[in-house]
Amino acid sequence: MKKYLAKLIILAITISIVTNTAYAEIPEPSIDAILEIPVISDNFKTIEIGDKTNIVLKLKRRLKALGYIEKNVSLSGSFTESTADAIKKVQETFGFEVDGIASPEIQTFIFSKACLPLEVMKNRADTVKPIVKPDAQVNMPNLTEDGFLDTSEGKRTYKYENLDDGHWLFINDSLFIEIKRYADYQMNNYWMETEIKTKGDTGFKALFTANPKKYAHPIDIAEENNAVLAFTDDFFYRRSGGVVIRDGEVYRDKKYGKYWPPGDILAIFNDGSMKAYEANEVKADELLSLGAVHSFSFGPMLVSNGEINPKIIDLDSRYNNLREPRNAIGMISPNHYFLITADGRTNETKGSHLNWMAYRMHQVGVTEALNLDGGGTTALIFLGKQLNHVNKNMNKDKNSRHVNSLMAIGEYN
Repeated sequence: MKKYLAKLIILAITISIVTNTAYAEIPEPSIDAILEIPVISDNFKTIEIGDKTNIVLKLKRRLKALGYIEKNVSLSGSFTESTADAIKKVQETFGFEVDGIASPEIQTFIFSKACLPLEVMKNRADTVKPIVKPDAQVNMPNLTEDGFLDTSEGKRTYKYENLDDGHWLFINDSLFIEIKRYADYQMNNYWMETEIKTKGDTGFKALFTANPKKYAHPIDIAEENNAVLAFTDDFFYRRSGGVVIRDGEVYRDKKYGKYWPPGDILAIFNDGSMKAYEANEVKADELLSLGAVHSFSFGPMLVSNGEINPKIIDLDSRYNNLREPRNAIGMISPNHYFLITADGRTNETKGSHLNWMAYRMHQVGVTEALNLDGGGTTALIFLGKQLNHVNKNMNKDKNSRHVNSLMAIGEYN
């Protein structure tokens, strides 16, 4: 039975499922859902007793964090007998063949979300808590076949706000926005997912302060423009490079050479599609010729052509291993978009990993996605209220830094 379970786990990890259907349903996150992690051959080679590689110390740190190596044990870059014993604990706990060898398969599993802490596995029935998600009954209005508000009875707009339950909706005849709040107590991960569907001329637009050198809080910028939904972007005024387009106007078109952010690009085109590019892969005139309306330069790129960016799994990148407030945007299909906004720097959570953001994007069927400016910049504004938290002042309405630009969609009276 355990061997069968192990095979199912690895199968779930290595199989990629991408949904390209327009307005496809968003799968709910689950504590038992295993997010796909591709095996990166350059990083994962078989290691055993006596080996000294750059991955050994990272592997041992991960094993220690999960409780398979005791907390008081000092770590080195050598694969020792005690390392093999820790690997055996993992193998025995999850039903793999017990040999103490860290095969690429075992390493992939250990670095995945599926490898739960030892203490949790010992008392799984009592300690694992399901992901908290909205569960209050919503009296939805009549919708058209393509999921927008049916206005035949005279109703022009539907709004729903439930802060306690973590659920928000705005629907009219050309815009559908649904925001859900989630809490994964097992991983100390708190985030919001925003699904956006549009049709016709409804699309994203850029918001700016009156003077680009003057900054304002995201709430104030959003309220001044009556934005239904607004969120922080790449904060491009803080950097000198990249390809930045807003509402068809080129704000920057310079080679990007910084290590962080990497300067990857996401363009939004006039047909409602999105496309992610690596830094310096395209220039502004090329994007404009393809019909680009907006482009962001930040990164890293999370998903491109339906595949997770391999650099996201780069264990040598210290940025990929940091937990921070995050904000990312992606496309499931043209005119069907998905945002993830992760809390962080609070008493409840430090934030989310970039690779988790990419895995979740990929899991819901996003085909193109980019990480936007996060940290203290991160803000998600719905009908004039900030929904996320990026510092310990949880009771303050305005808890992110001042900026001079946002992206928005929809207007309210």
